[in-house]
Amino acid sequence: MIAVALLPAGMSGLMVVAMLSATMSSLDSGVNRNAAVFVRDIVPPMFRLFSLSQPTERQRYVLGQIISAVFGVVVIVLALYFSGVDGRGVFEWMLNVGAVVGLPMALPMFLGLFVKRVPWWAAIFSVAVTAVPSSLALFADLGLLRAWFDAAGWETSSGLGAILAEPWSYQRKVFLNTSVGVCSFLGTIPFWSRASGRYRSQVKEFFTRMKTPVDFTGEVGAGNDSAQLRLVGVFAIAAGLFICVIMLVPGHTIQELLSVLFVGGTVLVTGVLMRFAGRSATPPPAARARPAEDGSGAEQ
Repeated sequence: MIAVALLPAGMSGLMVVAMLSATMSSLDSGVNRNAAVFVRDIVPPMFRLFSLSQPTERQRYVLGQIISAVFGVVVIVLALYFSGVDGRGVFEWMLNVGAVVGLPMALPMFLGLFVKRVPWWAAIFSVAVTAVPSSLALFADLGLLRAWFDAAGWETSSGLGAILAEPWSYQRKVFLNTSVGVCSFLGTIPFWSRASGRYRSQVKEFFTRMKTPVDFTGEVGAGNDSAQLRLVGVFAIAAGLFICVIMLVPGHTIQELLSVLFVGGTVLVTGVLMRFAGRSATPPPAARARPAEDGSGAEQ
């Protein structure tokens, strides 16, 4: 709304394009990630359960494409449904779902990067315990808790009944879920002494690998930073020129023309600098000459 009210003519459309681009980028990453989890972590156990031969890489690739399409359609249908619900928009639904569902699942993954002395079931226990306040928050938002309390004759006008029955605020959901999730995860630390030696070795290997610096030449190979700089620089130059074209829209004041010129010029200059940096960048070690494999010492 601020952009619509204050930006010059044509710039609010640019703002919408940027918002849609950022949304599509996040949606694309999320859909592909979830499809990969399904294909890599769910499909193989299902095939083993029914004594089926494991799919080939090509079959997994095709299955991943199908799952991505299905997830994309589901996301679109849910967005259309939530946008039509009276009283709440998609943004509020996103916040509530993130606080009730996403937060309890994200906490163990985050804590697992720093706390190593927990048993293998620590994450499952944390999610299960945090599901209690998450469920209460969801039932309160849907009005089910008030209906149950009224049916049981529990007073909901004051005291604990009023706190639970009324729809929970976003801050309460985040605070309670975070507190319960962290406490339940850390509460499993005393059971580390009962962990098996195999599991301890896996934990040690994970943290060792996580803290080991990346060997770019050995693990990645030749870098293409220069090519990426040049390519993105070309797109930035084109975007800056197109933004400057907005100055041709009639009805602009001098201040609005300067605003458009500042935005377009900034993008344009950034693209030129990236293009120049891409041309003058030094090739990474992997792209430089290497000794010949025959051991003669001659450079390739």
